[in-house]
Amino acid sequence: MAIRTARQSARLCNLIAIKLVYDKFDPPRSSKPPIAPYPLIICHGIFGNRVYWHVIAKTLVEQLRQSVICADARNHGESPHDPDQSLDAMSDDVEELIHTLKIPKAILVGHSMPALIDALIVVDTAPALMPGVELFREMIRLQKELDLTRGERLDELRKRAVEEWDDIISKIRIRIREFLVTNLVEKDGQIEWRINLKAFEKYLDQIMEFPEYDNSYNGPVLFIKGDQSDYITEKEMPEINRLFPENVVVTLPGTHWVHQDSREGTIESIVNFMKDLKTD
Repeated sequence: MAIRTARQSARLCNLIAIKLVYDKFDPPRSSKPPIAPYPLIICHGIFGNRVYWHVIAKTLVEQLRQSVICADARNHGESPHDPDQSLDAMSDDVEELIHTLKIPKAILVGHSMPALIDALIVVDTAPALMPGVELFREMIRLQKELDLTRGERLDELRKRAVEEWDDIISKIRIRIREFLVTNLVEKDGQIEWRINLKAFEKYLDQIMEFPEYDNSYNGPVLFIKGDQSDYITEKEMPEINRLFPENVVVTLPGTHWVHQDSREGTIESIVNFMKDLKTD
């Protein structure tokens, strides 16, 4: 999420946006109007990719009667690699995607540019330093140090990585380790990481820490948090209320990956939020 100052906007003029790879799901023709006023763009989290949101996206298309776009962020999935993994660069990419889609505005699940965003939906992230910075740093190290030269099949290498990482750092839960190794892919007969680990290592501190802003975003914002997560707590609420005065917070059963732990609840929360916007 980016609320830009004049200085930052001037700097962005020098950035070169990347053409993000995306999947667009459109609703069938209907005599009923869409519930969501604009298409939704879903932006995944660090180390993820657009495919993880496909099931939720397809359900939202049906229930909202509106298009939903799932995009791979730069240095993730099938989108191009670039040395710059800054928040400004990622925001610029999303703004460019909105222009590419030729839509006047979007409803964003992720970070946003207020001039182009009609509403914002934030899944278990607060405008604060995110917990677990050292854990993410350790995950980057483990991925960089994994030996990819043993001539194994892709499935064998993924299995070995999960087992090796359990011996090295048991606090990375099995589900997260299995999630990380999906970024190992085979290309032209060689196994490689499809995420840009060098860029993540360089920009991790910036990615994990929310910038300071004096101004606020006055559009509607939905925060969805997991009741077992420490990403949104009472400590973060004053800053959330200051930066996003029109916010609604919904708590669902689950961890930081609440959209996976409570998939139906996440979908229901988004749909209800869109219905409330329509009736305002």
